[in-house]
Amino acid sequence: MVQADVTVSRQPLFSESQRLTQPWVWILVVLIALLAFWSFIQQIVFNQPFGGNAAPDWLLWTLLAAFGVGLPTVLAMARLDTRVYRDRIHLRYVPFASKSISLDMIESVEAREYRPLREYGGWGLRWSPWAGSAFTVSGKHGVQLVLQGGRRFLIGSQQAEQLAGAIKKAQSH
Repeated sequence: MVQADVTVSRQPLFSESQRLTQPWVWILVVLIALLAFWSFIQQIVFNQPFGGNAAPDWLLWTLLAAFGVGLPTVLAMARLDTRVYRDRIHLRYVPFASKSISLDMIESVEAREYRPLREYGGWGLRWSPWAGSAFTVSGKHGVQLVLQGGRRFLIGSQQAEQLAGAIKKAQSH
């Protein structure tokens, strides 16, 4: 019987996974990757210097690895996993960071529309002196938490109302 209670308490009350879906981000990443591949192919494979003041070969290898392979791979893997449990909210921004927020630390919860560029300078793992911290992936909806001490934390969500409801439900237990 105790084992069943432990299992139930480990089941999330809310679960959401979000990926980077903005087309403009992917267009930019593909263009950067293509430029890295083209410069590499021209200079290393065809032995034709890329540009008037060609970079050394080692730099083209590095740029190819970082921007031709690394950046697209990291962005393809990137996602924000949000889980609400009976005692905490667990956020995992793969492959960058994770954070757990105890429900005891939360003073208020509000689903809201926000302005990513104006309030946080964009999406991702963000911090702003006037808006606080944020874990966001895309869109303009999220849940604003006010933590003890007045610290603000925004969780981006495509299901902001449901997320806020799950947090409030977990707090009431």
